[in-house]
Amino acid sequence: MGTLRGIQTVAQGGDWGYLICRYLAFQYPKSVRAIHVNYLHVKPPTLSFHPIKYLKLSLAMASNGRFPGTYTLQEVTGLKRTRKFYADETGYYNIHRTKPMTLAYGLTDSPVGLLAWMREKLHSWTDNVYPTPSILPHAARLLTHYPTIRSVPVDKRRSSNLVHAILDPRPTPGY
Repeated sequence: MGTLRGIQTVAQGGDWGYLICRYLAFQYPKSVRAIHVNYLHVKPPTLSFHPIKYLKLSLAMASNGRFPGTYTLQEVTGLKRTRKFYADETGYYNIHRTKPMTLAYGLTDSPVGLLAWMREKLHSWTDNVYPTPSILPHAARLLTHYPTIRSVPVDKRRSSNLVHAILDPRPTPGY
């Protein structure tokens, strides 16, 4: 990527957009005037990193928000739900981050594999909604176009390289 050549801009993003906005802000601090993100990756405090916050969080989680001066019950409920999400629903992210080609070939090997993946995502991303007969025409359309979506492995490799570049936003020599 070259320079933005004096262009002043702002960026907004969530999910992938968060990472891209962060990358742009680090790479082009004079051009990117502001960023707005709606999926912020935040690590919880640890005993060695922010020990007071760690103790406050531990007390709140153990007491379900009843320990004075910590988090409320509503905040603890949200934190527990977030913790459960990261424990149960980030497998796709982890395989995408570490072994993207495994996932890519699994999705392109057969239409049934792709439909199974889509069904699992539909279930977990939509408050446990199960596919209904109304989704069958869409599934049939996907199967009809299956030969045209066999470029998934190449796209997975490209996006994996992008993830590694974005997660390490140090300026690249020569830019």
